[in-house]
Amino acid sequence: THQYAQHFAATLMWIILGNLFLGAGELVIFPNLLALTSKLTPEGLKGFMMGFCYLFVAIAGYLSGFINKWYQTLLAPIPTV
Repeated sequence: THQYAQHFAATLMWIILGNLFLGAGELVIFPNLLALTSKLTPEGLKGFMMGFCYLFVAIAGYLSGFINKWYQTLLAPIPTV
């Protein structure tokens, strides 16, 4: 049971660090993406392109949930302690 506890601690550390970096990256990159989109897009397409940016964020969130679900089924044979 001790090896599973070490594995869990290492996995938990990577999950926390990964979420920290993803959150920080989104806080830094997404406002710049929206500013550049509104600045560089022609007048008639600004609303469409802003919606497109949010659509890509929604698709990325959905895919991350799908990958998480797939990863959980991959780890199902490993006993939890």
